[in-house]
Amino acid sequence: MNITTIKNYINDRLDTSDTDFPVAKKTRLLNVGQDKIVNAILEQDRLFQYDDDTYTDLPEGTLSLTSGTYIYDISEDENFANLLYVAKVFVKSSSGDFYELEKSGIEFETLSGSLVSGSPTKYRLSGKRLVFDINPNYTSADGIKIFFSRIPSPILEADTTREPGLPTTFHHLLALYACFDFASAKQMTVKNDVYTEIQVEERKLGLHIAKMNNDTNFVVEAKYIDAR
Repeated sequence: MNITTIKNYINDRLDTSDTDFPVAKKTRLLNVGQDKIVNAILEQDRLFQYDDDTYTDLPEGTLSLTSGTYIYDISEDENFANLLYVAKVFVKSSSGDFYELEKSGIEFETLSGSLVSGSPTKYRLSGKRLVFDINPNYTSADGIKIFFSRIPSPILEADTTREPGLPTTFHHLLALYACFDFASAKQMTVKNDVYTEIQVEERKLGLHIAKMNNDTNFVVEAKYIDAR
């Protein structure tokens, strides 16, 4: 459904009009609903396959690797402006081949801030800064490649024929979220029926995400400890 169709469906579902349920308010509620759906997808999209298909570029960007610099601002590249989180980081070696860095949640710098020089092997995030465990001792143009997830493209009040960048079969769920928020605020009795329908669609969304992961099994194993 395009944005106009979704807004018309909302009026049909609640028996409202653009007078008692203005387009500006619909738009705000649709953006809230879109965030809910994207959050649900990203929470379970372990293969990092989802991206809002209304963006014209890919959810990835590059930075230049600079000798002697181990902290990089990942808000400086326009590709990172709408970044939600970093999925993977690759660095180009001194020989020109990319390799993936391991993510670390531990501060690995010494108290003095001095690091070993060489090729980075790990990274951590501090706000919108990327921090390496090893201070690069070489420079490489576009030597850092980052894959990330980003916010959905906002729905605008003036949007008409554009479709939301969500899986097409869940545009209905997007409309239902807006319906429920409005019906709850107005204490409309239809809110209970809408809520029940939302629960059904959310279960379908969960199955859809599972299929996106190609039924991949992610297993966490406990470390063996010999207690003898």
